[in-house]
Amino acid sequence: MLGAGYWVLGTGYWVLGTGYWVLGTGYWVLGTGYWVLGNFLAYKITIIFDQFSLIALNIYNLKPST
Repeated sequence: MLGAGYWVLGTGYWVLGTGYWVLGTGYWVLGTGYWVLGNFLAYKITIIFDQFSLIALNIYNLKPST
């Protein structure tokens, strides 16, 4: 896709290619579409973070990954 870099946002980081969104105590899998937080799955949060990650990805993509 856009590459194999990553950008840091708050306490989490987005890894391009692998499709993992790590934030706090949970992680979001892009391929499966599951947001794992603690011991339960929040599908509504998954959809919200899905839209947010795409927007944030377009913004932070302007900066080169190190």
